Amino acid sequence: MQTKYKFCCHICANIKMFVDEETTMEARIQFRIDDETKRLAQQSADRRGVTLSDACRKFAEELADEQRDVESQSQWLKNEVNAAFSKLDSGKAEFISHSSAKIFMDKRKAEIRSKNR
Repeated sequence: MQTKYKFCCHICANIKMFVDEETTMEARIQFRIDDETKRLAQQSADRRGVTLSDACRKFAEELADEQRDVESQSQWLKNEVNAAFSKLDSGKAEFISHSSAKIFMDKRKAEIRSKNR
């Protein structure tokens, strides 16, 4: 198997993972990049007054925060769908015609637009 890089260097970042309020775990992430990329990244980090490891850690934390948001939204949607099916199964669901829904939404949109003027 051929390697993409003729010269490789390692960058490591220690990442603290908070499992719960009392438990913190640390993980070490290691990856390979070419020397030129590392040199440029190091210069950029130096210019910002941070270490390359700190910059990698911050990026990983931002990715994790983004994923938490995605998972939270996904869980909310699952809960909403399950609640709708529970309502349907219990016979408490109320169905309205398409035209009634359209009229309701048109009124709602007009209210929102009038507030933004």
